[in-house]
Amino acid sequence: MSPAAEDHGESINLPEATLQQLIQDASAQHADKIALICKHQPAGLFNLPSQGSDCLRWTHRQLFQAAKSFAAGLSAAGLTKGMRIAAFLHNGAEFAVVLYAAALMGCVFVPINAAYASKPDDVQFLLGLAEPNAVVAWNQDMAEALSPNLPANASIKILCSGHAEDWQPIKEVFRDASDFDLPSSMSLDDLAIVIFTSGTTSRPKGVKHLQRTIGAGIRAAIQILALDSSRSFCNNLPPFHIFSVEYSLNFWCCGGTVCFPAPTFEPGLALHAIHEEKLTNLAGVPTSMAALCAHPSLAEKDCSSLMHVLVSSTMILPGIIKSISESLKVQNISVSFGMSESVPITGTPYRDLPIKLEGDMVTTGKAAPGVRVRICDPEHKDRVLSRGIAGELCMSGPMLCAGYLGDVKGDFFEADGQRWLATGDQAKMGGDGWIFVLGRYKDIIIRGGENIAPATIETVLETIPGVQTAQVVGVPDPIATEVPFAIIKPAGDASLDTSAAHHIIKEKLGVQYLPATTVNISDLEIDDFPRTASGKVQKEKLRELAKAYTEARDENEQCSGEEARSATVKQIWSDLLGVSKNKLPTTTPMDQVADSITIMRFASKVRQMLGRDVTMKELAENNTIDAQVELLKPQVQIAARSEITTPRHGPPQTSDMTHTLGNDERAHQTRVAFEHDTAGMGLSWDEDVEDIIPIWDFGQVLARRIRNQSWNHRHVFVTTDADIHSLRAALEEVLPRHPMLRSVSLEEPSVFAIIRPSAKWFAKAITEVNPVETVDDLKRLYLNDPMLDFAARPGPLFRALLAPIEGTNRCGLVYQLQHSCFDGLSIPNMIEDLRTALKQDAKKEYPLRTPYKPFADALFLQRGSASASADCDYHVRRLKGLSKLESSFWPRQRAPEWFKGCSADTDIKRAPIDGEKAIGVDGITKRVDLPGLPALRQSHGATAPVVLKTALALLNVTYTGQSQAIFTNYQAARDWPFLSPWIAEHLPNAMDVNGPTLEAVLNKIPLRRDETILETIHRINDEQQLLTRHAHAPLFEIQKRLREDGKDLIDIIRRQIYNWLPRMQGGSASETADSSLQRIHIQSRSDVGLLWNCGLVDEHTIQVNASYDDAQLSVSEVEEALDLLFIILRKITDPEHLDDSIGSVLTDVPTPKTSW
Repeated sequence: MSPAAEDHGESINLPEATLQQLIQDASAQHADKIALICKHQPAGLFNLPSQGSDCLRWTHRQLFQAAKSFAAGLSAAGLTKGMRIAAFLHNGAEFAVVLYAAALMGCVFVPINAAYASKPDDVQFLLGLAEPNAVVAWNQDMAEALSPNLPANASIKILCSGHAEDWQPIKEVFRDASDFDLPSSMSLDDLAIVIFTSGTTSRPKGVKHLQRTIGAGIRAAIQILALDSSRSFCNNLPPFHIFSVEYSLNFWCCGGTVCFPAPTFEPGLALHAIHEEKLTNLAGVPTSMAALCAHPSLAEKDCSSLMHVLVSSTMILPGIIKSISESLKVQNISVSFGMSESVPITGTPYRDLPIKLEGDMVTTGKAAPGVRVRICDPEHKDRVLSRGIAGELCMSGPMLCAGYLGDVKGDFFEADGQRWLATGDQAKMGGDGWIFVLGRYKDIIIRGGENIAPATIETVLETIPGVQTAQVVGVPDPIATEVPFAIIKPAGDASLDTSAAHHIIKEKLGVQYLPATTVNISDLEIDDFPRTASGKVQKEKLRELAKAYTEARDENEQCSGEEARSATVKQIWSDLLGVSKNKLPTTTPMDQVADSITIMRFASKVRQMLGRDVTMKELAENNTIDAQVELLKPQVQIAARSEITTPRHGPPQTSDMTHTLGNDERAHQTRVAFEHDTAGMGLSWDEDVEDIIPIWDFGQVLARRIRNQSWNHRHVFVTTDADIHSLRAALEEVLPRHPMLRSVSLEEPSVFAIIRPSAKWFAKAITEVNPVETVDDLKRLYLNDPMLDFAARPGPLFRALLAPIEGTNRCGLVYQLQHSCFDGLSIPNMIEDLRTALKQDAKKEYPLRTPYKPFADALFLQRGSASASADCDYHVRRLKGLSKLESSFWPRQRAPEWFKGCSADTDIKRAPIDGEKAIGVDGITKRVDLPGLPALRQSHGATAPVVLKTALALLNVTYTGQSQAIFTNYQAARDWPFLSPWIAEHLPNAMDVNGPTLEAVLNKIPLRRDETILETIHRINDEQQLLTRHAHAPLFEIQKRLREDGKDLIDIIRRQIYNWLPRMQGGSASETADSSLQRIHIQSRSDVGLLWNCGLVDEHTIQVNASYDDAQLSVSEVEEALDLLFIILRKITDPEHLDDSIGSVLTDVPTPKTSW
């Protein structure tokens, strides 16, 4: 089982402290070390001394004294502890002084993006939330713009440069601080800093950081970055951002240096500062790093002093890290992740640098010191996913903010006695705890149910020469729900080659990531991406522009006329694939260059532009562009094989639902039950329900969800030469042909609801996971995972995991099935079709299947017939007295329930007898050579299944010491139920019914010691014929008629089951060495005590797999039972002993060592 995607960082070593304490300690311990360098400001700024240079250069003592002097002035103006200072600043000494002064006084520092100053609505909103008592403005223009919008309580107005009415110049605020005492009553729970979020789609939120939370972030960062007083930071970050505020404090609080090269980011000045000041640390986002690496002055600068570069980002490619390393000549580069609400969340410890650039993405690190992280189901935060599965990143820790200003609630929740934040970011955790943040959920594009992070595509596009930057958004699509739309901003006069861009995306990411449309930013009639005041791209506005562009283009693409058809087909494919028409592969099968969703989108476009409905079957049979051009000519007629049933348009009506017997109220109740039971699945009755099929009695037993893995199968396959995209496309092509594998199960009424094949359903049923190293790893892929390794009511009842095999063009398929939706004769149909779909042949023929619904409807409608009643009477006569035969039940029950496999999701207390060495779910497989078996069949008509059943009966009485053997055997029940033979002859072959017909029949076999072996075999064979004839008898009606004898019938049926399989040689009849899909492993998780899966390997060799409930049986006990079974088999198939009595056989069988 894959471990849960949760982890915690190491403990924070530094003790808790307020900002005042941290600053005072650093100033005292590192008084003469340089704290602040402002390359753009003069040495004598504010008439304060500097360290003898042309620019401002203050030691920690000088910065502290300047801040204390400023605090004294603020105090004299009436500012006291707890009041708030709003600062509209750029980078410079003013930022440091105001931040320090607020910390020393116990005031709240509220940095605000200076760009908002000229926006009255934003100013009023932000200051209305912040309620500042003092406002600091960078310059005169800013002050004049702010003045009419300041709240009444902002009585202190300070101006850093220039003159404005009612604003006090900052240099006049400084006072002699020799008699000024700093507040001494600081609390860790005092509000310290308010950071406004960027607000790309809504109003910014004011994030409240306490002394405790901001201090914890500083202490954690100093620890993970291994900072000390020798480190110096080149700060190009915007001063209103948590990244800048906290990163500056990180260096100041450890005695280090912060250098501001300029008021705002200027790459040339930043490189000059690194070169001249020999700075050791650099931090920024990918775009700022790209600007530094591309600046023409870089060649003249020496950046060798850099010890560490931190890139704050989500999805980032190894190539970008390599580019930074080569350009800046720095080895130690890491990627971190944090938010306004919490910094840091993840990061790479400095001691672990340089990071290994392996795979397609660069990790954002592990949980930072003091932090707990989890990857959760975004819809259910209490469900922690397994490692390797993408979900929502959630965090907890002492640096988590105290909430927001105003009445904003935020995505906080309680778990394990701690307060957590759901970040809104999609992430996954590797097996070793490394985290990969993939992007914002609100930006995720849901293409055919598959989540695509725009950042994934953007990052690849930005590696292409000539691309300055790129943005990707989702636009609506009638087939895929959403598709990616890429907007590229070229560098300078570079031209846009969409074919090259699409080729690179396909090579690096796969066809499902191909943008449906790629345009130059100028095509949207804009020069730059719409941005917030803080410079973040406003994806929602960009999405509206892209949507408008798409709609306008589609309106102009209507086409008619024979001569235009060929051009239109090619144009559609050109648009979908991003390949110019003259480069289209017109003779290449399109399933090799497009996935199933793209092909469906082609069909939709054909309908839209040519007015022709074209089926996926027709496209599969005409799967090249040239063939499709011919297909779409009016004179070409494609003869289609008629299906037995016609797909319904719209949801089923009362007359379509057999179980309603025409009752409209019953039909309404079915709809209500569906909507209730599937409420969490996002399904719609009107849009998604294709059919309603009644569940037969034993099917209802199978459908019961006592545990998640109740009556589950897990099948493992691997392709021979098909990657994950081809395999997914094949599944999506095949599943529409198998309605029962698209079913959900309702409890009352007990019916299957067949869900229409759609991108939405495929997204629920198919999950793509990380690659595995070897084929053998597939056997353990998410084994017993609480989220992925089961299929249960309500559904999906078929769930598939797809995992590429590293370094190959092969892909693993691990699917889970709930046994109510399949049986051993129906699931091979799907596998056969899937192998066909994976073939490279131009023509793919799928055999017609007998639909399941007519069979299930007949079973339901005829359950009250005279024939069904007679069948029930037969079984009731056989099983009379069952309740008094408990001593004949075997194996004995040692623990509650009968479960093969995992039951950790239940409250039932059970422990495997063999502990960690338990193997019951896979069981023990052995073979026995029986030379007399062929002659027994040829001379006496005794088939292998009956011979083995006879041996099992003898084995049972060997253990129980009783005269009757009681166990269940599965019946294929592959005939039309309760119908006269002459009617059944005119119906399709029931052997090919495409769904489960399986029945469980309880055997009650008396063993007569004086009867010969051959007589017993014949008697059991005769009874088996009757069991087969009466197999469809409704199980619950039998139970009802048995009265007291039937009280425990279902439990007894589940105790021991015998199942004869038609083939046991490791694969289906259609599997060969060169098969496109090869079976690797099968697990049955039936709710049984002991399951015998048996079959012929050749005419004289029988293979037996005994799988079992580990809480009832041990390995040694099952091995002993197998050995005894084979002793019996050899005895009863020996031609020399067929006339021996059953008594002699039982006497010759060794006494079991197990005491029952």
